[in-house]
Amino acid sequence: MDIQVLARQSSELIESALVVVSSPQSYIQVTKLIEKHFPQRELRILNAGQQ
Repeated sequence: MDIQVLARQSSELIESALVVVSSPQSYIQVTKLIEKHFPQRELRILNAGQQ
């Protein structure tokens, strides 16, 4: 499923997001995408590439 479609469909249900990314570039892209779709939601991102 397209991530943007999923984000729109889920926006009413999601209270927080837990995202694991593998590189700093992915971290930036995922952060911007989630902030766009969930501007008032709590955001938690684990950058697996730096652990």
